[in-house]
Amino acid sequence: MAQRPKESERRIARRRRDGRLIAALLKAIGRTLRFERWDPHRVFDSLPHPHIYALWHNRLACSPIWYRRLVSPPQRHMGLISASGDGEVLATVMAAFGIDAARGSSSRGGTEATVKLLRALAEGSDVTVTPDGPRGPCYRVQAGVVHLARLSGRPIIPARIELGWKIELGTWDRFQVPLPFSRCVLRVGQPIDVLPDADEAAIIRQLEEAMSTC
Repeated sequence: MAQRPKESERRIARRRRDGRLIAALLKAIGRTLRFERWDPHRVFDSLPHPHIYALWHNRLACSPIWYRRLVSPPQRHMGLISASGDGEVLATVMAAFGIDAARGSSSRGGTEATVKLLRALAEGSDVTVTPDGPRGPCYRVQAGVVHLARLSGRPIIPARIELGWKIELGTWDRFQVPLPFSRCVLRVGQPIDVLPDADEAAIIRQLEEAMSTC
């Protein structure tokens, strides 16, 4: 059974309404954004799908826009989203862009979400994980994405979005919201393969550096 926030049906319904409004706003802003892709390792052109994209939590606002704009041919896609109330809003936003959700985190529903992500990868769906979410610390990779790559045998693709014009919210991660007509650069690092005997701490350090410098 899919994880849901521990809230009343009325509150969940309100969060879903908020998510639909945010999605409509993002779609309107997205039509004005100028996207560029920096992909020196030709991930998009040469690496077979599915991928595990690793993206910082505060860049999520642009993730459904760039994925639908830059990935060709279109692929199925699933995101890891917490089972919290805020996660309900985000899951509704992603659904509006045709992106499925695996609901869970290290504190609640993590095993169920991992199973769902593994099944999606096995069926050919790309996956996006925010390795510093849902609670942080900001820009610090947690081990979940490494476990997912090890179990699935699929590479981790470090990704970073740079926004020319943006608003930073007063949240734990300084969440970034793109402003209309902003220049958005998607930077993609070298894929990271996680072998069965790989050193977890070393992979985490490698991924943190790649996501900060790619």
